[in-house]
This record gives sequence, structure tokens and C-alpha cells, in this order.
Amino acid sequence: MTTATCPCANTFNLQVEQGATLSSKITITLNKLPVDVTGSKFEFAAKTDPSLPDSDPSTVMIDWTETSTPTQGISWLVIPAATTATMQLIGYSYQVRLVSSSGVVTPLFKGVLTIVQPISPRS
Repeated sequence: MTTATCPCANTFNLQVEQGATLSSKITITLNKLPVDVTGSKFEFAAKTDPSLPDSDPSTVMIDWTETSTPTQGISWLVIPAATTATMQLIGYSYQVRLVSSSGVVTPLFKGVLTIVQPISPRS
């Protein structure tokens, strides 16, 4: 797989209601062509304070492998409702990385994920 190293200069802020599912499309291209991410792993990490260790109970980590559209360079960051339901009503610093099948780690983007209170928690 060919991919450029990104210093994570790409910043995208996200927002989701507490107890709702966040689903955000990720498209990876290089020179305007899709990057084949077959066999690669995506890693999402969110922290209330970036200096906290990964073992801190408030840290949210989700790893996944794209199986539907890997040759098109498309994947989806999905944070399930059960996960956002337990997150605090604040902004989390987050990062998404791509780990190739050969172990090359590429930071893709980062930002702030803000958890907001829904108007009504009913379903």
C-alpha cells in the first residue's frame, strides 16, 4: 500500500448527542486517487485530556478493519450509541490513524469530538 505520511495537519471537529451513534465517512486519496486500504486497520482514540494514558477509564478506543469498500479508500468511523451514552458532556481530543498490513502507522486526522446533551433522551 502506498500512502503519504500525514503530520495530522488535517483537523475535523465532530459532534454527537450523548447516547446517539456517530457515523462519519472517511475517504483516503493520494494524488486524487483512492488508496487501497485492504488489510489495514483504523485506530480511533479520544481522551478528555491528551496527556492521559490509554488505560484511563475515560479514554475511548475503537479499532476496525474496512471490509465493504477497502479498494475505494472508503471507510466509516462509527462510535456506537452505547459508547457515546457513557461519554462525558465535554469535548474530547481525538485522533484517527491508519495501520497498514505491513505495520506502517499513518496519522490521518485529529480534532475535537464534542458530546452534547440531547433535547430528550427518549427513543
